Amino acid sequence: MAVTGTGKASLKQQRWPNMKMLRVLSLPCIFFLGALAFAQTPDKTAANADLAGLWRAKHVSAGLAHVRLIVSHSDDGYRADMLGMERPLKNESGILTFAVTNGEGQFRGRLVKNGNIEGHWFRGNAAFPVTLAQERSGRWNGTVTTSPDELTFFLLLKPDGKDSWSAVLRNPERDFGSLYGVTKLVRQGGELKLMGRERDKEAMTAKGAYYPERDQVSLVFDRGSFDFTREGDESDFYPRGKKPAPYIYRVPLALEDGWPVSTLASENIDRSAIERLVQKLEEMPMDSLDAPQYEALLIARHGKLVLDEYFHGERRDSLRNIRSAGKSVTSVLVGAVLHDGAPAPRLAGLPGHERWGISARPGAAEKDDDARALAHPVVWILLR
Repeated sequence: MAVTGTGKASLKQQRWPNMKMLRVLSLPCIFFLGALAFAQTPDKTAANADLAGLWRAKHVSAGLAHVRLIVSHSDDGYRADMLGMERPLKNESGILTFAVTNGEGQFRGRLVKNGNIEGHWFRGNAAFPVTLAQERSGRWNGTVTTSPDELTFFLLLKPDGKDSWSAVLRNPERDFGSLYGVTKLVRQGGELKLMGRERDKEAMTAKGAYYPERDQVSLVFDRGSFDFTREGDESDFYPRGKKPAPYIYRVPLALEDGWPVSTLASENIDRSAIERLVQKLEEMPMDSLDAPQYEALLIARHGKLVLDEYFHGERRDSLRNIRSAGKSVTSVLVGAVLHDGAPAPRLAGLPGHERWGISARPGAAEKDDDARALAHPVVWILLR
C-alpha cells in the first residue's frame, strides 16, 4: 500500500485496500452464487408449477418408403433381396414367405397368371399390398411401402388440490386411454405419478417428472417414455378447436372416387338441421373419458354424397386401423351375399353355422324366406 508524506493512506486507498484481490475473489463467488441459484430454481419451480391444461405427446416410428424388393428363382429355390440383405423364401404349396429379422415385417405372396408375384407386406397388425413385376424369367422386382406407426397421447389436467390434478388420457390410435383408466396425476416431491384403475383397484399407470426449463412433463408407460408439451386451443384433441366458428354447410368436393356428389337441398334434406348437427359435433365437450369422439360424418342419399365432414385432425385421405371393427364389415358383407342367394353349403362349414340356422340343403338359400332367415342372424352378430 502506498503511503503519503503525512503517513496516511489516500481516501481511495482506504476505501478499497486491495482492488486487485477483491476482483480475483469476487469472480468465483459470483459463479458459485449463480450456480447455486440455478440449481435451486428448477426444483422450486417444479415443486410448485401448475400443470393444469392440455398436454400432448407423440411417437412416430418411420415405415418403409419405396424399399426395393427383388425376388429371384434358381435351382436352389426362391431368394429375396431387401434392405441390403439376402434371404431364402419358403415355398409352401405356392405361397412364398420370408421375414426381416429387425422387426420391419414379413412378406407373403404367390405367382399369378400374368407372371407377376402378388402379395402383402405385414407389419405390426397391418397389411400393405405388394406387386413384384416379372423383369425376366426367374426375376421379379418391386417396392414395399408401409405407413408410419404413430402413437399419440393427449392428457387433460384440471386442479384437484395442491399437488393433484384430475386427468383424462386419450389415445386416438389404439384407445389406450380407456385401457389404462387414468383418473388423476399426483405430485410427490419431485416425482409425478399418473394413477389409473386396474382390476377395480387404483394403480400407477406411469411415473415421471416435470422439467420447468422446457415446460415438459415426461412420463414412462409400459410402452416407453413420452414427453408431453402443452397444447393450444386449436389442438386435435378437440373436434375442431376449443372454440369452433359457426358451421356453414359446403358441398362435398367432386373426386374420381366413384361417389357422385350432390347438395342437401337437391336430395330433399333439411340444411339447417344438418348444420345444427355438425355444430353440435364441433362443440362436443372433451373433458370426460366417455365423451364420444366422431372423426368423420358422411351422408349419402339416392346414391350421391351430400356431406363429408372430418374432425380431430382427420382427413378424407387418412388411413386408420379399424381393428375389430372389421368383424362388423365382414358381417354386413356376408349378410349381403346371403341375401343375394349365395348357396348355403358354401357357408355350412364355418364354425358355429348351426347357431346361424344355415342349412346344408342344396338350394336352401334360393328361396326368399330362407334368404331372409339367413341374413337376420348376421345382423344379430353385427349388433352384438
